[in-house]
Amino acid sequence: MITAFLLGGTVAFLASTPFYGWEVGMLGASAGIFTLAAVAMLVKPLRFSWLFLSPVGVVALLYFLYNVMLVYRGVHDSISYIGHVWGFIVGVPLGKAWSRRWVFNLLMTVFLLALYFIILKIFLGVEVFG
Repeated sequence: MITAFLLGGTVAFLASTPFYGWEVGMLGASAGIFTLAAVAMLVKPLRFSWLFLSPVGVVALLYFLYNVMLVYRGVHDSISYIGHVWGFIVGVPLGKAWSRRWVFNLLMTVFLLALYFIILKIFLGVEVFG
């Protein structure tokens, strides 16, 4: 786990530097955490998070998609959203390597996230993609 965290953080830092330049200082552990989130999504996606009241895989995928959306929209503030995306991308092959059931786990995560969006739309009237 430490290897995944350090590898993800380092690769994400190096990969996101061209977007921000070398003169911008970056400090934090979030890219490494996103790497671990991707690994958890593919290894133990149904483990329940009491903090988020949701399966870990759903939380990981939701935060990844949120960061992709922020990068796509060009949001620039003091958070390296592109670093988070890179960290998650680094975690995917690691999760695949550490899980024999990664395809099933990924499909289950996507299904549950879609189900959450449907519940939000039907019962709460929330416009998810609007």
